[in-house]
Amino acid sequence: MKKSILAIAVGAALAAGSAQAAVEVYGKLHLSFDQLDNGNTYNGNTNNAAAAAGSAASSGGAANAGTKAKSLYVSSNSSMVGFKASEDLEGGMKAIAVLEFMVESDNPVTTVPFTEREVYAGLGGDFGTVRIGKIDTPTKLLGRKADFFGDQIGDSRNLTSRASGLGLVLNAPLHNVTPYPAYTYTSATTAQNQRPNWETRSTNALAYTSPTMGGVTVAVLYQPDEGRSDSSIKDISATLAGDAGPGKLVAGLSWTSHGKAWNSDEKAESAIRFAGSYAISDVKVALFYQKASDMNAVPATPAVGSTAAVAEASLDRTTWGLGGSYKIGAGAVKAQYYKAGESKGAAADPADGATMIALGYDHNLSKNTKVYFAYAQTKNDDNGTLGTSGSGNNIPTKGGTYTVSAAGHGSNNVMAGQNVNTINNGSDPKAVSVGMIFSF
Repeated sequence: MKKSILAIAVGAALAAGSAQAAVEVYGKLHLSFDQLDNGNTYNGNTNNAAAAAGSAASSGGAANAGTKAKSLYVSSNSSMVGFKASEDLEGGMKAIAVLEFMVESDNPVTTVPFTEREVYAGLGGDFGTVRIGKIDTPTKLLGRKADFFGDQIGDSRNLTSRASGLGLVLNAPLHNVTPYPAYTYTSATTAQNQRPNWETRSTNALAYTSPTMGGVTVAVLYQPDEGRSDSSIKDISATLAGDAGPGKLVAGLSWTSHGKAWNSDEKAESAIRFAGSYAISDVKVALFYQKASDMNAVPATPAVGSTAAVAEASLDRTTWGLGGSYKIGAGAVKAQYYKAGESKGAAADPADGATMIALGYDHNLSKNTKVYFAYAQTKNDDNGTLGTSGSGNNIPTKGGTYTVSAAGHGSNNVMAGQNVNTINNGSDPKAVSVGMIFSF
C-alpha cells in the first residue's frame, strides 16, 4: 500500500510542475448498482458464515458450495487512475512512462485502495515502441476490440479467459509462486482458483509495438521464466485498421503460449484468437473466435500450495462470439452472444461448456459521462452428475462453472458463504445492472 501511495504522490508531483516531461493525468470511475444471482440452488439454511462452515465441515466441500447467492450490490468496475509521462529525446526518439492503478471505490477503508495495473517505461521512435514492465498482452487487447460490454456484466472475458484446466480462472497476478505459478491452489477442496488465463496483464514483460504500415500494426510481448522452470509467456498479434468500402474495419489475429510449467505437461498450452469489427453509419458488428490447445485438467482435490501433476490428457477448447450495436441519438442499444465449447480430450465427458447472452443500452450524457443498463445470463452445461453434501444439498460434480459478472466487474464486500461468483457445476448465473462511467 505504501508503494502504491508513494507512486501516486510522485505522479501528482510530476503533473503539478515538471518542466522537462509532459505528464497527463487520466482515469475513470465506473460504478454500478447490480442485482447478481449465481444461479445455485440449495436446501437448508446455508446463507450465513456459521451455517456455511458447518456445511463445509460435513460435506468436505467449499464453505459456500451449494449456497444460492442473490442480492443487490454497489460495484466498482475497473475504476482507475493513471499518470502518463513523455519526454522528447535526440534523434526523434521519445521516452515514455505509465503508472496506472485500479481504484477500489466500493471497498472498506481498511482495504488497500489502489492496485497496480499497467506500470512500464519505454522508448519510442520511427522504429516503433519498446516497453518494459507490467503490460497487457496483445491477445488480451485484441479481444477488447470485439466486446460491447467491457467491464460490465456480460463482459466477454467471462467465457474467453479460461486457460489451463476446467476450473474458473481468476484475474490474479502471474509469477507469484515457485516453481509452477499455474498450479498453486488457494483452496484445499477446489481446483477453481487457477492463475493462468488468456486475458493476462503480464507482470514481468518486454514488449514491442511496430509503427503502423499499410494499416497494419504488429505487437509482440515476451515474459521470461525468471528461473521458474519454463513458465514464460510468448504473445504476438497483427491488427489491421482502416476504411473498407463505406465503413471502418478493424481485424486482428493473435497467438499466445504459456510455457510447459503452466500445465506440467510435455507441451506448452497455446491459443489462437481472431477478433474484428465493422462499423457503417450507426451500425457496428463484431466477431470473435478462439482456439485453445494443449490445456490440462487439474486434480479434483489438490492440497493448498500443491503443484501436483494434472489428472487428464491435454485439452482443447473453442470459444466464439458475435455482437452488435445500433446508435440512437446520444445512445446505443447493444447485444452479444458468446459460446465456450466443451473441453476436448478429457477421459470422460466434462460437460463444461457454456453460452452467455448480454443485452444493454448506453447513453452518453456528455463526452466524458455515460450511463447504461445491462442484463446478462450464462447457461452452463450440466451432465446431470450430482454429489450430496451433509446438509442435504444436491450439488452437481460436473458441468460448466462460467459466471456472468467476474471479468472486469467487481462485487465486493460479499458475506462469507455468499460469493456470487462461485458457481456450482451446471448453474445458470444472471445479473441486472445500472451503471455510470465518468472518464477524465
